[in-house]
Amino acid sequence: MLDVLQETWGDYTVGILTFPVLELQTRTSSPGGYVAIERMDRGGEVLADGHLPRSSRPSESAPEAQRNALEYAIILIGHRVFDETS
Repeated sequence: MLDVLQETWGDYTVGILTFPVLELQTRTSSPGGYVAIERMDRGGEVLADGHLPRSSRPSESAPEAQRNALEYAIILIGHRVFDETS
């Protein structure tokens, strides 16, 4: 079962799914880090669905990946990226 963290920031809801990524050296490799996928919506409308733009290096822990994803979402919201322009 997937564990999705739900956070509310103003009118926005941010859902964050974190999962381990493996270094494909052997079948028994331990996680090489964690990646978070985020979905941002407002009023039931999905505004963004993706991951951090700097995806070349996974986070060292699941909480760190969640924190980084939430911080990025807050930056986007703060810069009013999703506001409609007239």
